[in-house]
Amino acid sequence: HFFAVITLKALLKRFATAMRAAGRWGLRLASASAVFPLSIACTKGKTGLRVKFNTGEEFFLSSEWLRVNSQAADQTMRLSAEDPIRPVSGKRDVLITGIEKTGNYGVRLDFSDNHGTGIYTWGHLHKLGKDKWPLMREYINSLRKFHLSRTPRTGRRRDAAKVTGGAETP
Repeated sequence: HFFAVITLKALLKRFATAMRAAGRWGLRLASASAVFPLSIACTKGKTGLRVKFNTGEEFFLSSEWLRVNSQAADQTMRLSAEDPIRPVSGKRDVLITGIEKTGNYGVRLDFSDNHGTGIYTWGHLHKLGKDKWPLMREYINSLRKFHLSRTPRTGRRRDAAKVTGGAETP
């Protein structure tokens, strides 16, 4: 068997060429696939992605922002249909540890908290960049509603830890 090794950049270039050709041939494409990245680059400190789209827009998406907006099933589970989805909290310090192209429609990201099941479609990445500020405001408000924080827990409850006479009591 012959296996070709190809980089994400090369795959994106081929996809962009195919999309331009489809436009020249007069093919109408679904709106979700009309937006696609021309380049995706992980930042040096693995704190986020820089994504440049065929629309001319370029966005920085922090690793925290990507992590809390994962569309993985385990992120959207509820106890019952009436219960609101609890926001993912404590991910301020999470880093991107891996990125893998998934078909012609998105990427799968691995994070330093061992989460790696979410696929980010091109449309979802674009929405996270384009609507970042209103979505971030919604996210912060939902954290407040559930009394949660962006900051990771340290392993002990702050409100229960009291220091008395040099000894810590729960």
